[in-house]
Parts: sequence; C-alpha cells; structure tokens
Amino acid sequence: MRSRLGSTTAVIGTLILVLAGVPFAPSQPQNPPASPNPTVFRAQLTEASILGKRTLRELQSLPADESTPVDPTVVNHARQTYVLIRAASHGMGLLQERQQNRSFKDPALELAGVDCRDSDKGGRRRGRNLAAR
Repeated sequence: MRSRLGSTTAVIGTLILVLAGVPFAPSQPQNPPASPNPTVFRAQLTEASILGKRTLRELQSLPADESTPVDPTVVNHARQTYVLIRAASHGMGLLQERQQNRSFKDPALELAGVDCRDSDKGGRRRGRNLAAR
C-alpha cells in the first residue's frame, strides 16, 4: 500500500510539473537584451570573448579529416558568441543614439565606430581606417 501511494504521488507530481510548463532539462540560453548601459555591453563583450576563445580551441582540436561531426555544444557556443556580440553592438548603438542629442559624446563609442543609423539592425561598424588619422 505504501509503495503504491509513493508511485501515485510521483506520477501526480510529474503530471503537475509537465502541465505547469517546468522544463526538465536546461533549454538553450535566451537572447540577452540589448542595453545602452556600458556595464552591460562590456560584460556581454567579455563573455563573448571568453566563449569565442573556448569555441576556437574546441574547433582547432577537431580532426582535419571531417570524419566526426561537430559537437552540438561547440555549435551552440559559436552561436551564443555571435548573439552576445550582436546584443553588445546594438547596446552601443542605443547609447550612441541617446548621446546624439547631447553636447558631450563618448569618445570610446566614436572610436568603436558604431553607426547608430542602423541601430535597428544591431548597429554597424563604419568602414573607416583609424590608422589613417
């Protein structure tokens, strides 16, 4: 009787969790929000740099003969690196848009070359040669 009560409770508990929408396995990470806060996009770029370096090491360790498929976690890390860079770029574009109406502009954003005219696309780097200055 006690065993039957335990298994019934387990089945009911699992059913409640499924109906409530609680995931059993961690899902893919959500896209990070674009924020004009420099602390946020600096953290996004730092995380992208670390993740990108790790992904590059993982890709370089793959055999050259393409006999083994690429591990899905490596692909996910590469995708997440891209997403973080896009979010940070869009955040810099948002900040530059805000600063267009001010008399003082942040020189770091000017050097980064974020073009706020395309801010709906995550910002674009201007094709200018900084060495020619």
